[in-house]
Order: sequence, then structure tokens, then C-alpha cells
Amino acid sequence: GQSMSPPICEGDRLLVVPFPATEVPQLGDVVIAKRAGALVAHRLVAQTRQGLVTRGDARAYNDAPFAREDLLARVVAVEAAATRSGSVRNGLLQ
Repeated sequence: GQSMSPPICEGDRLLVVPFPATEVPQLGDVVIAKRAGALVAHRLVAQTRQGLVTRGDARAYNDAPFAREDLLARVVAVEAAATRSGSVRNGLLQ
């Protein structure tokens, strides 16, 4: 989808590293989370009592909070799809 554009667009390939259960996610990380049976790559914007909160960069609103157990990985690099110019990018817009 386009919820993370322009840094991540449909067709881009993501390089991810798993989140160990003992690691604390950092605000601003682009993470992969299990949401309603699907995998979603969005930026971590808050940690609340209700759970972790993410938002797509192109969205005006936050996603619903989710449990830490549903946090799977951190995105560490993006390879642009063949239809886009560019190559591998890292340091995802911090």
C-alpha cells in the first residue's frame, strides 16, 4: 500500500531484523507488526499502557494500539522497486 510513502512504496523490498523479546523498541523505528492477520510496516509513534502505537508516514491518524508480542521486526533498509529510481536506502528517515 501507500501508507508509508514516500520512503516505502508498494513493491519495495524491506530488509528487516527480528525484535528479540528483551529489546525495547525505539520511537521512530519503522517496525513490522502482526495486525488483524496481516503484516504491517509502520513507524512506531508511541508506547502507552494500552500497547504500542504505529502510524503510516502518509497517514493523518494513528493505528490502534497493539501488544508487544505482535511486534515482529525492525525495518533496517529499503530496496526501491524496479519501477522507482534509486537503490538500497537505510537509516529510514529518522
